[in-house]
Amino acid sequence: MCTTILAMAMMLLAYAGNALLDARLQARQARDAVTLTRASRQLLGTILPTRLERGAALALGGDASADPESLKAYATNRDAMVAGFASVQDLLRNRDLPSVTATMARLNAAQDAVNLLRPRIDEALRVPKPKRDPALLPAVLTAFQELLDALTATTDAVDSAIPRSDAILQHYLVLKRSAWATRVAIGNVALRVQTSLAAGTSWSLPETVAAAEERARVQSAWSSTSEAAAQSSDAVRSAFEKAKRSNFEGEAAEAARAIFDALSQHRASPIAFQDLRKRNSVEQMTIVDLANAALAEMVARAESLAAEADGVLLHSAAALLAVLLLVGLGLMALFGGVLRPLRIIATAMRALTGGDTAVAVPVRAYRNEFAPIMVAVQAFRDNLIRTRDLEAGAERARLDADDQRRDSLRQMAQRFEEAVGGMIGSVASSANALQVTAQTMTATATQTAGQSTAVAAAAERASSKVNTVAAAAEELGTSVQEIGRQADGSADLAQRAAAEADRTAARVQDLSSAVDQIGAVVGLISSIAEQTNLLALNATIEAARAGAAGRGFAVVASEVKALAAQTAKATDEISGQIAQVQASTGQAVEAIAAITARIREINGAATTIAAAVEEQGAATQEIVRNVGQAATGTGEVTTTMTGVAQAAEGTGLAASQVLAAASALSDQSDRLTAEVERFLASVRVSYAVSAAQVAIVQRSFATVQALGDTAAELFYGRLFDIAPQVRSLFPDDMTAQKRKLVAMLALAVANLDKPEALVAAVRDLGDRHVGYGALQAHFEAVGAALLWTLEQGLGPDFTPEVREAWTETYRVIAGLMTMTGAAKAA
Repeated sequence: MCTTILAMAMMLLAYAGNALLDARLQARQARDAVTLTRASRQLLGTILPTRLERGAALALGGDASADPESLKAYATNRDAMVAGFASVQDLLRNRDLPSVTATMARLNAAQDAVNLLRPRIDEALRVPKPKRDPALLPAVLTAFQELLDALTATTDAVDSAIPRSDAILQHYLVLKRSAWATRVAIGNVALRVQTSLAAGTSWSLPETVAAAEERARVQSAWSSTSEAAAQSSDAVRSAFEKAKRSNFEGEAAEAARAIFDALSQHRASPIAFQDLRKRNSVEQMTIVDLANAALAEMVARAESLAAEADGVLLHSAAALLAVLLLVGLGLMALFGGVLRPLRIIATAMRALTGGDTAVAVPVRAYRNEFAPIMVAVQAFRDNLIRTRDLEAGAERARLDADDQRRDSLRQMAQRFEEAVGGMIGSVASSANALQVTAQTMTATATQTAGQSTAVAAAAERASSKVNTVAAAAEELGTSVQEIGRQADGSADLAQRAAAEADRTAARVQDLSSAVDQIGAVVGLISSIAEQTNLLALNATIEAARAGAAGRGFAVVASEVKALAAQTAKATDEISGQIAQVQASTGQAVEAIAAITARIREINGAATTIAAAVEEQGAATQEIVRNVGQAATGTGEVTTTMTGVAQAAEGTGLAASQVLAAASALSDQSDRLTAEVERFLASVRVSYAVSAAQVAIVQRSFATVQALGDTAAELFYGRLFDIAPQVRSLFPDDMTAQKRKLVAMLALAVANLDKPEALVAAVRDLGDRHVGYGALQAHFEAVGAALLWTLEQGLGPDFTPEVREAWTETYRVIAGLMTMTGAAKAA
């Protein structure tokens, strides 16, 4: 609507402006018409005295000098001509009339030529004909004719320049030109007649014909004048009638015919030259008066048109002013009453759309149709403020929740790291301890197997000795039976028996010591079994704590526990057997001691041998029986120790299995540690950089990425300036490296919101940089160069928020890379 109103206002202004321009043009044309008509009148007033001056100069053809009256008239006409010429120049000066200006040069030249002749004319008129220069008259006539022709040409140009738009002006212009044409034509006739009369000559036939043609042109011009004067004003009609009577009717017409006839018929003129010149001047002046009357009407009409044009111009200017005032008032009303409220509403809405709730809404400033709109905008503003408050609250809540989430993640990661790290450390420690224990068990089992073999061998030897004792006992029985028969050799045999008894006692004592040693070994095996059972129990507990990762270890621990139980059971059985062997060897020792005592008694009291033979036989049988039991016990010990050796070998095999399981558990613990570190790194990435910072980094990197190689050149140039020692880590041709840099940054930035992918990519990058020889100190220089490059690429967009976001992002990436490098170095 505003556009339509403005368009209509502009159309109205354009119409009023065009009307004003047209009025101004018409006023200028009217003023030009006034000037031109005045110039035409002035030219006519100049031509007439010029012609009269020329006519007076014809006196140069007479014999006598000019009389004072003629000289006075000549001077008067000259003054009138000069004054008129100056007035014409003033009127036409600085006018944009090319056709008129073109004639002025000729006119000025002709005027200068006449001015040069005037002193000579004045001098010649005051002397008689013989004293005159004969060439002067032709020169004067030629100069005046050129001046008259130039004046006529200028007059024609001026008349042609008069606007033809007004019919009345055009009518009087035609009348003036016709009247002047008549005056020129009749003047030419008078000039011919006066020249002949002044010279006292008549006309030849050609001159008569020429004079007749000139008279015909006079009649033609007068006929046009008569037609033009028919519809003229009273003043013009009066001048026309006067000119008609003075030149074409009555005595004037008859005198003209009489002079024509006289000159053409070579008769004397009825009128003398001086009389005819005065008479022609008066008569022809009436034609000039007619032309002047027409010019007066032209000037009056032009002035009237100019006044009308000025009035129209004034009215047009007033109309334009009124239109401007109307349009101004309308625009003021439009802008003040419509556009200004609309602009205020639009400004307020744009501000509100942009989030500026501080914009003022002048609700009470308008009581018109805009009041409801202002109220609606105010309501919109209030709603926006409430919405903004709600959004701000929601944003604060979101930020608080995000901070709480990040804190929770940080605390959870810390607790997880502490708990799981401790558990993994415990598992690793237990696995190492179990591995050491398994190695110890393997060594102990090997040692037990060796000692069991040694015990078995010792038991075998003890059995052999017991068998030897049994044989000796049998031999003793035989000896006792033969005591009676061999009384003489009883002493010798008693001594031998005592010696053999001593040796047997020593051997039985050795057997007792060996059995004691076997008991100690069995105790050690029992203690090892108890320790193995305790370690298996601890391993079962740790495997239960490890969860799924410790299931295999739990199975091995159960098998170790079962083997330990079997070993404990076997050692208990061996202990029982050893206790029996110890009891038997004790009895054997007591029996051998008794034998030794008896043999000594025999040796001391040979006389009592016979009496004690029977009793000795019984004792001998008892010895045989006991020694047989000892032999049986030592065989059982041998068998038991063989079982112990086999059990020790089984324990060694189980300990090897436990060692293998402990090694596998240690490897699984290392893998679990690596996975936990990867998980914690992902969690730390997720809370280290906020979502807003991720958005800032990704948005700003898009701008820097568009720079391409330029950004890479800036980065490496800055890096090598602040850390020249890293230059040797890069190739000489950096083209591919620059592309890798941009690609690496693009990958990292794209995965900032994907922690697992970021950790995987950066850890792989860290592995490669460790291989390149990158050090911890290098990362600080890289970070400084990166921030500097971003500042150069972003310019004023590199705000403190952007710097903080990139600093935090690089800290996370560098931390992941250095953590990877440290782990790999370890």
